[in-house]
Amino acid sequence: MRAANPFSACRFALATVALVSACQAAQIPFISTPETSHTSHPSFIESDEWRFDHSPSPNETANFIFDTVASALQHWPHTRYRNGHALIPGYIPVGTLLYHGASGNKIPDHPEWIATDPEHSYAFCRGQDDAGCWHLTLAAVRPLKVLYFDGSSAAKMDDGPMHTQDIVAWGGVRPDRSFDERNRIKDLCEWGDKYGVDGYVRMEMDFEIMLCNFTNGVEIVSWSNLRANGRGGPGRGGPGGGPGGGPGGGPGDGPDKGPPPNRNFDKDDDPASPPSPGQPIKVPNSGGPNVMLAGSWHNRYPGDTRIALHTHRLITFYDTALVPSLAPMRAAAETRFEHSLTGVDDADVRAVMGRLEEYYASQVGVEADVDRPASGMDWQTLAKVIVDRHADRLELARYLFNESLHALTPANASAQASSSKALALAQRALTEIHGVIFPYALHSARMPGDTTEEGDEGEDKNGPHAWAVPVWQECTDAHTRSISRRPERLMQNEHTLLRAVRETKREICRVAVGIWADAEERTFGASDEGEDQGESKIDEDALRAAVTHWLDAVVGLMDWLDWSVWVRCRPACGYEEYCYLPTWPFMRGGARNGDPNDGKRFTPAPQGLLSNISMPEEKHECPKGGPLRSGGPRGGRGGRGGGMRWPPPGGDRDTEQEGGDDPAPGPEPPRRGGPRLPDDDSYKRPQPVCMRRVEEY
Repeated sequence: MRAANPFSACRFALATVALVSACQAAQIPFISTPETSHTSHPSFIESDEWRFDHSPSPNETANFIFDTVASALQHWPHTRYRNGHALIPGYIPVGTLLYHGASGNKIPDHPEWIATDPEHSYAFCRGQDDAGCWHLTLAAVRPLKVLYFDGSSAAKMDDGPMHTQDIVAWGGVRPDRSFDERNRIKDLCEWGDKYGVDGYVRMEMDFEIMLCNFTNGVEIVSWSNLRANGRGGPGRGGPGGGPGGGPGGGPGDGPDKGPPPNRNFDKDDDPASPPSPGQPIKVPNSGGPNVMLAGSWHNRYPGDTRIALHTHRLITFYDTALVPSLAPMRAAAETRFEHSLTGVDDADVRAVMGRLEEYYASQVGVEADVDRPASGMDWQTLAKVIVDRHADRLELARYLFNESLHALTPANASAQASSSKALALAQRALTEIHGVIFPYALHSARMPGDTTEEGDEGEDKNGPHAWAVPVWQECTDAHTRSISRRPERLMQNEHTLLRAVRETKREICRVAVGIWADAEERTFGASDEGEDQGESKIDEDALRAAVTHWLDAVVGLMDWLDWSVWVRCRPACGYEEYCYLPTWPFMRGGARNGDPNDGKRFTPAPQGLLSNISMPEEKHECPKGGPLRSGGPRGGRGGRGGGMRWPPPGGDRDTEQEGGDDPAPGPEPPRRGGPRLPDDDSYKRPQPVCMRRVEEY
């Protein structure tokens, strides 16, 4: 009779452990193999079957919707995935300060761009040295009604960042109008005027707001004549005169406007040189680095809290019930980086706009801050709780499983010692997995042979580990059971959010409970009583098969979840540096001092989410476990990728940059009017890199 503790089989005792015959490499997998993952099995979401060997449908978007909620108004994840899919109503609270930089002393009498941080607006405070520039500070005197476009929605690129705005402003995707910012803001404000919409929230280097009226709902706090930014003469008006155009004196409102000069933004345009004797020290212009720094303040949860979102009103183009026409595009995309609204049909556009307009029509004359869901749900907080509970544990489990595999092939160690180390590492990884499921590991959930009850033996017709299904169900519904009991309280869009949260949790639990149940059935335990414990042997082949199986499962889950919390600079950046994802309009920059990439344009690491993630390292060396295994570029289960370290060893390097000069000739950018893009497509798939915040000295 086995012990009742549902995790007893994972209590390894290294001095006495033996790998018994139940640990067989040929065991039926609890998760589908890479060859069949996402394709040969029906979706467990559609059929509501509880089979551990049924993975999500390839058309499933619950993970994308969950990530949309979890990452709203956070700079890092929306720099990584520029092509936004969501429209989220919200408001700017009373008393919030907003900023606008200009070359003249005339307050705008038409829609213009304002920043949430003065570091951003000051980049547009351009003027002659002898006259200075003008910097306007506003304060909201009532809740300002806004619509948030997620993604890097102020990045003037034609492959997706601005598609949601195109649809609201012009009724369809218009890549040919990526730089038509003056008409964009005019048409958006005209559309929203009948609903009382005050502005639109977007993001590039930092967050900005397209404000429709500078005299309605805001008051002037200060209107200051400041020292000019030092970026040259007066701004050219249009988006170039506000945050929408980029701090380099960005493009105007037509294709005849040339691109601003390329800059290595981690160095000032006018770096300070040692002063001559008796001369005052010249303080360099802060310029671009301060804008990037301000944006980084909002990298992680809770993001920019000066904008309050009504997440219960979220409308997303990932909602397959609302927008079915984009499924073929996603199926053809190599990665999520290629997801966009290209190909959305007119019927789906009408459905989205109908829902958006219905909401705003119901809110005419209603203060923006009084919209409360009857459910009382804070969906972003719920998503944050789920990310917090699982992100660190999954990442550490993956690392430990990887180290366990490496320990089986050390350079200088006895076979028995390496097996013992591998087993100990696997035990620690399983402990992390147990941390995910322990609140749901029901005492009544017993594997066949645990009890003498009839009908409790043999493989269940419902697939592998059927005895653990109650644990899986308990784990899946823990965070949504209460609200699911009161569906009448949910608004239309909240049903989509509820499903996204539940199905995301369901997949997490399928993998975690599946690993736990698999470990139980493999029966890692003590040798028989009376056996010479010193003679206990470990079957390395069986151990390797088990750990490989579990590692593949964790890798596949992390690749499917695709949380940006796992994407960061490793080794960690130095004290004078910050971790950076290339963003509009700065697609490149110098790397850290002493880095092999120093002075050369950014080169991406291998693709696939887990290729972007490095694991704990010592002394800035590669993990002693060797290259970590990663998911493939489409998030396939158990795919094998390259090393996780940044920068990648070897590979082609771009030509050296000096003083922010233009790079060697390369292909032209997609259209005139913006910064020259890198010669390759690395800008399309941003990878983290350490950038200098303090100029070399």
